[in-house]
Amino acid sequence: MKAKTTWIIIADRSRAFVMVHNGPGSGLKAIKEAQWKADFSSGASDQPGRSFASFSSARSALEPHVNSQNEEEMFATKIATSLAAAHQGGDFDQLVLCAGPKMLSALVTSVDPMLGETVRATVQKNLVNTPPAELPSHFDEVLLL
Repeated sequence: MKAKTTWIIIADRSRAFVMVHNGPGSGLKAIKEAQWKADFSSGASDQPGRSFASFSSARSALEPHVNSQNEEEMFATKIATSLAAAHQGGDFDQLVLCAGPKMLSALVTSVDPMLGETVRATVQKNLVNTPPAELPSHFDEVLLL
């Protein structure tokens, strides 16, 4: 019986990457082609806006409105779309989703229902900045490494 290929998606609100597991004893390997970065260019300029005071000619700087939840959802949708294409191409059999609470929720919600059947587990941890050598220990309970 052929070992199942499992992709582990490790994400936070601004970037994500894939580690692959090809069965017991294979460990985890990074897939350099499967990386994403969030695109936060939602039309905001580099400079804050300005506003006139209603009682004088004074002007004040305004903070741009940023909806981080919406940005996480858009980024999660971008990742889920790429994963659906990779699954159709036969690149993996199973998924493990790993992210902090908000991003994990956005990923789970964004995954296509057909692709949802491939999700083997979810791990609620932000491991994006974890050194690659330390990643396997976080998935001992999920995979036979």
